Amino acid sequence: MKGHRGLARVLAVASAMVALVVVGGATTGRAATSFDITLAPLIGTSDVNVIPQVSYAGKIGYHLHLKNTGDSTTQKGSIVVTSDLGTFSDSSDTTNCAVNPKDAHQMVCTPSGGTFAPGFTFDVDLRFTAPTTGTQVSTVAAITVAAQTVGGNKNKGTTLAQTAPVLTNIVENTTKADTYLHANEHAATGKLDLANGHPQNFSLDTPATLLGNPFGIAVSIHDIVGTPAQCATDSTTDCFGAYTELTIPAASFVSTLGNPFYNGTTFNPYPWAMSAQYANGSNFKLNGVYHIDGTGAFQQLLKCDDPLVGGAPSVAYPLCYDTLNQLTNKKMLVATGRGLENGSLGWN
Repeated sequence: MKGHRGLARVLAVASAMVALVVVGGATTGRAATSFDITLAPLIGTSDVNVIPQVSYAGKIGYHLHLKNTGDSTTQKGSIVVTSDLGTFSDSSDTTNCAVNPKDAHQMVCTPSGGTFAPGFTFDVDLRFTAPTTGTQVSTVAAITVAAQTVGGNKNKGTTLAQTAPVLTNIVENTTKADTYLHANEHAATGKLDLANGHPQNFSLDTPATLLGNPFGIAVSIHDIVGTPAQCATDSTTDCFGAYTELTIPAASFVSTLGNPFYNGTTFNPYPWAMSAQYANGSNFKLNGVYHIDGTGAFQQLLKCDDPLVGGAPSVAYPLCYDTLNQLTNKKMLVATGRGLENGSLGWN
């Protein structure tokens, strides 16, 4: 399975890589201009990303790479990333890249003053905001040169190289919150709606700093109606009929290399909150909150100030809760806590 996924990643990146474009004929002694350009999806593409979708109005992350592989210098060049439905949000390079003031669906970068010498490389991470309707977003990256370099002021310029479209799947944003987050950002599923079968919601905030200083991290929050199989075998009390699947590929486990919440020495937990509403007439009695990690291991969460935990999440206790309440007058379950890895969370 891992091999298949790895091959899929290679194929996906290859599909977004442009073939060499030659201006002039190298065989006649003239300089050849050629570029490699890739636009790699960081979330939302099936068979490439662990999180194969982005929810409405969520952030779509990409990594752009450019290299002049030819032996001539391109003058007055720009790199343009265009989305059909997404709007440009931000990038890791605010000096060379910005939104096109005439088109909110484009990011334009002019590194090195637009002069791309042989061997020149450029890398940037960027985000677009997904629309609030639809099923898919298509985004391409291109290298263009200004009009006066290719035929005078009346010429509209030309495209030297372009990637294949990168397709991002988009979905509803009530029971799902799939997005690409910076530090100090928020993600949450929708409001509780028992009438439409959505009895639980979940939210988290990324900490003020992500360890390792990545541009961002992919996050997926899915509220699920039902109970995990582990409840039948590992829970000492009945589980509530809904839970949340939290997927953060960079923090699959507390020990994952590059985990933005723990790097082997520093603990940097994300705060989370979870609520559920049970129907009138239900006699559910709250015992606690459980967590199921990526291996399927069931763990009853302890309070963060429990002596075993020590006041904050740790390697031995990667998630803990700070508050836990059952509001019987409102038929509500409410909890807050902190975490260092992903997994499923629910009530029992």
